[in-house]
Formats: sequence, structure tokens, C-alpha cells
Amino acid sequence: MANKRTEPDLAKKLNGFFKQGTEGNRNWKDRAKEDYKFYWGDQWNEEDKNILKASRKPALTFNRIFPTVNVLSGIERQNRDMVRVYPRKGGTEKVSQALTELVKHTYDTSNAHYGESMMFLDGLICGKGWLTFDIDYQYDPFNGDLVLERESPFRVIEDPDSNSYDLNRDGRFIIRTYWWTEEELIMNFPKKKKEIEGGVLESMKETSPEEIVSTDDGGYKEPGEIYESAVFGKQKKRKYKVKEIFWREWKRRDVFINKETYDAVVVQEKNKKLIEKLQEKAGSELNFKIIERVLPFLHKTTMVGNVVLETEEDPFNGFHQFPFVRFCPYWVDGVTFGVVHNIKDPQREHNKRMSQLLHILNTQPNSGWLGPKGWYAGDEDDLETFGSKPGINIEYMSGKKPEQITAANPSQGHFLLGENAKQAVKEISGASADLMGHDKTASESGIAMQLRQRQGLLVSEGIFDNFAYSRQILGQGLVEIIRESGIYSPQEIKAVLHESIEDLDISQLQDFKTGRYGIRVEKNPNQPTIKMANFLMLLEAAKAGLPIPPQDIIELSDLPNKESIINHMKELQGQAPPQAGGQPPAGAPGGRRSPVPPTPEGMRPGPGEQPPV
Repeated sequence: MANKRTEPDLAKKLNGFFKQGTEGNRNWKDRAKEDYKFYWGDQWNEEDKNILKASRKPALTFNRIFPTVNVLSGIERQNRDMVRVYPRKGGTEKVSQALTELVKHTYDTSNAHYGESMMFLDGLICGKGWLTFDIDYQYDPFNGDLVLERESPFRVIEDPDSNSYDLNRDGRFIIRTYWWTEEELIMNFPKKKKEIEGGVLESMKETSPEEIVSTDDGGYKEPGEIYESAVFGKQKKRKYKVKEIFWREWKRRDVFINKETYDAVVVQEKNKKLIEKLQEKAGSELNFKIIERVLPFLHKTTMVGNVVLETEEDPFNGFHQFPFVRFCPYWVDGVTFGVVHNIKDPQREHNKRMSQLLHILNTQPNSGWLGPKGWYAGDEDDLETFGSKPGINIEYMSGKKPEQITAANPSQGHFLLGENAKQAVKEISGASADLMGHDKTASESGIAMQLRQRQGLLVSEGIFDNFAYSRQILGQGLVEIIRESGIYSPQEIKAVLHESIEDLDISQLQDFKTGRYGIRVEKNPNQPTIKMANFLMLLEAAKAGLPIPPQDIIELSDLPNKESIINHMKELQGQAPPQAGGQPPAGAPGGRRSPVPPTPEGMRPGPGEQPPV
């Protein structure tokens, strides 16, 4: 806990971070809200819809953005990669294998692949997707469980002055916001009950509902610190914005290094003088040395209003990276945007042209009436409204028969503009017909189709490259927190590995001497898309005449009963083994035909008769 005398200064500093992050991300947030609306299908602004409604004109929505984003999301889901740990700088292969299994275990227990896919979808839509990792003590109060979760982009505020894709390089803070009632605040922070009840919340309650900005689509609200939510009809609960601030500061500190194990420990200020005295007395005989370095230190502070509820100096026991991983499909010098951003204008154009074309078609039957002056047609308003209605009766004076005005043909320009806008959505986003697998001719082979799809992916290669980089950052963070925090006990490690790695010294997982470990993101050969590509390649090779066993081709297929098919093929092969010398069995294709057995007397066919079967 921070000293109470420093809490006002700390609150002022962190609220400054919050204000800076909110203002720096405001432009992105405004764009992101509109991007999500376009993905959902809410693509007309209220002013245009009201004008069209008043003039009795349609406002059609042909949502081309929805399938465009979904096809890219589907490609990611069908081609999920594997995170592997490899040794570097003195690391061992066994430890890297053990870390790979532990990372995979964390993925499986947290259903992290689904969270990553949601992070990818968020990035495609609004330009930012977030995945967080934390230690949950609900089921393991002692060691805790390492969990991964997707976080809403509207609840995360990062340092806008960061100039790196990886926020761990130069980012100062990342803030996560959520809303709690007064009861939830007191239950989680009972030591701050008096300050919560008599301090900040009382001042917030003076805010009238009329002054509060309504909650936006993503559930994140600003600038107000309080809002009223409807619960069970007319009952209302006031909730208060809680700010969970992860912030880093860089300090010049002495590092205590063991010369034998290379273990490094940051020297606390209170122990610095004692260690210096020991070093002076022992001289070079000591088995350690002290070096000075500028190091980052991670802090976690929870606030509501101006009240500091809790501060943790080292929340992850030596792990000083942010527990947040950001995915940006397009990132250029800090500017982030998704796929939807650049295809909103073609989508608007397509909607408008199709709406205008429908309006023209609707008005053609009731194009108006032409007649001599003084002709009688009953109520003119009724004629204008129901003139195109089947079976309408029109009265007119004798000798003054009216004639209906012939309408012009619909404009082809509206149709062409609408089609061009639809095509522009595909070209700009990269989700072309090649990528979707459309326009396949009957004579086109599977290999040719795969090549066309790969060619279509070139436009979107940067998106998947950035996603692989984000997963690499996530994997590196998971490895470091597993090694440094002791989140997995020795018993849990043995249970996870299932003795698959023999003679592993578990202490090496935390031993600095074994070196650091890198992260490699690899393609999983058992993924559906990759399996299909390999299957088609083998099939084409077999058609070309290469001697590929049929069971090897079936093994790469997705047939539901392929195992029984392969077993049946092996049984048939076992029943008819090849003869000595490599000759095929008699009667087999390519072998000699067996002679016709002699026919008993009395059964020989007569002239013109067929032999008995």
C-alpha cells in the first residue's frame, strides 16, 4: 500500500495519465464507434434517415462489410497458429519443451484461442483488439491460476505517446476501466469504506442525471464518473467508474548478481549500505557483484474518482511487462485503424444508389396523369397516392379522357455506381473473389484454387503479420511470468507434463543461468485449411502418376470414417500379398490371367450357347 501522505500526489499523477490517455485516444474512439455500427448494419445517420422518411423514400442497407470482415476472421479461425518456445543464449531444449507445454496448458485452460479470435475480430472492426492475462485466485488461493481473457477495446486506454507497436518498449501506462456499485466497492476494498462513503461518492452523487453523457456502444463512458443504470424495470443503481491503472517508472538501481548461477536480484534501498560494507570487507573473494542499471518497475493502482483504493508495487512478483497485448491490423507511427475504416464510403455509396434505384422503380407505375383542362378525376390526392394501385377507378368528364404519363426507363448510372461501390469494398479490403474461393471454373484443380486464394491473401498479409507479432508478444509475456512468478508449482508442472520430458530439473525453469527463451509462432499442420491444401497436392500428384499410396492421401482428408477406410485397405492388402519376385498375384491388374478351369462333361456349352457362370 502506498503511504497516505503520498496518495494525493499519486492520485494527481495517475489522473493526469487518465486525462492524457482519454484525450489522446478520443479520435480513435469516435471512429471506432462508427466502425462497429457499420459492422452491425447501422449505416445511415439519423439526419439522412429522417429526410428520406419524410419524403417517403427508402433507406436500404446492403451490408457488404459484414461478410468482408467475417471472411478474414474465418481465415484466422481456420488457421490458428501454435506458440512454441525455443532456447537462446544458453537455454536448454528440455526446458524450452516444458515451457511450450505450460504455455499450451494455459491456452487450453483459458480457452485462449477463442479470446485471440475475438481480439482479431475487434481489430478488424475498430483497429484495436486486446487480450489480457492475470492471476486468478478463485480456485487456487495459494499459487493462483494464470488466465487469458479478451477485453473490450472501449475499456482500455493506452499511452498515446507510445511510438512502438509493442507497448512494453516505451509505454508508460495502460488503464482498464469498469463500473461498480457502492456495495461492490466496499466489499472489495473494506479498508477504504469511510473514504468511499463520505468522500468521493458523496461528491459524485451531487451530479444530476441530465449532466451525464449516455453510455456508448462499447460500454465505456466519459467524461462523467457516474451513471445510472436501469435494473429490473424502474429500479436504478448508481455505478461508479473504477480505474485500474498499470503504470511503469524507470529507476536507476543496483542489481545483485551471483557469479555462478547468474541470478539477478534488485537491491532494495534499505539493504544497499549493508551489501556495500560486506563487499568492502570481503573484496574479490565474494561470489557476487553489483552493477547499476536503469530498470522499469510495474505498479498497479486502483482508483475511483480521486481516491486511491489500492496500490501494488510489484503485482506479478518480478514480471514488469504490461499484462495487456494489443493487436492492430494497420499501425503506422501510432495511428491505428481496421479494415472497416477504409470501406465505409463505398458502403455508403452502395446503400444510397440501391435506395435511389428502388425509389425510381417504385415511382414508375405512378408517374402521373395527363388530360385536358377541366377533366374530372375525383380527389386529386387519392389519385396521386393510389394511381398505381391495381384496379383503381378513375372518373373523368365526357370527352376528356386522361392519359397516364409514360415514365422514363430506370437510370443505368445508379445501378453501375452501386455495383462499382460493391466491388470497391472487395478491392480495398482485400476480401476479393479469389480470397473467398468464388469464380471457380469446373475444370480448375484444387491446387489452382489454393494458389488463387494465396494470391488474394497478399493484400491482407500485413494484417496476419501484425497478428503473429501480437501473439509472439503474448507468448513471450506468458513464458516470463511462468518463469519468474512461480505461478506453476512443481506438482502442477509434473501433472501438466505427464512425464513426457524425462530427467527435467524443474528448478531450471526459474534458473537464470539456463538463459532466456524466444517465441516462435508456427503453423499447425492439423489445421483444416492446411490439411486441405496438403490433401489436394497429394491428390494432384497421384493423378500425375506418382506412386503415392492411397491410404496416405486419405489420411490427410477430413472424411469422418477415414480410419475404418484405411484399415479396410490394409486388410485387403494383407489378403493379397505380392508374390515372390515382386510379381502381382494372378488375376490382379498387370498380372497373368489365370487359365479357365476345365468344365465337367455334360456342362460344356453347345453351339451359340454361353458358358455357365
